Amino acid sequence: MSEHTLNSYDYSHNDSIISVLDPLVGKNGALKVTSYTVATFEAEDASVISAVDEKEESVDPEIIKKIFSLSAVSVTPRQVTPELHKKLEGLEQRFVSTLFAQIAERNGRYFDDEIDKLDSWAEDKRRSLKIQLKEYDDQIMVLKKEGQIALNLPEKLTAQKKIRDLDAKRNVAWK
Repeated sequence: MSEHTLNSYDYSHNDSIISVLDPLVGKNGALKVTSYTVATFEAEDASVISAVDEKEESVDPEIIKKIFSLSAVSVTPRQVTPELHKKLEGLEQRFVSTLFAQIAERNGRYFDDEIDKLDSWAEDKRRSLKIQLKEYDDQIMVLKKEGQIALNLPEKLTAQKKIRDLDAKRNVAWK
């Protein structure tokens, strides 16, 4: 058996009504709070609350969180049986599995969103490249016509040099 502290909470002097706590008034139980740090894209902290009432029936962690808004009026040591400890451990593992599944799902959506962004970026790059290649082809065509109608050899050589330069740029862009 392990020793844990027993807290009593005072609902009668609470300023607000928390109707989900009404069924727990006057009851005992046990709870375990464990802190986890999950390493995903960024480190993420999570608290897992596992709790049972005096009949060892599971209590929803969201309800237990409401209990923490109440004032604790006494703290006394309490022995926790191995069976109760095992039950709390089982609940914790179930909640941890759910937590990890939620994190994995969220990370999957994040990954899909990032892939969609990359695909859009790549498509934009392809469109831009097609436009650039068309511009090079158009310029080369104009220079070829100019070279054909050029009257002297120096003008024809200049046009050919410009065509080679544009062709080289076009090949680099294509690669």
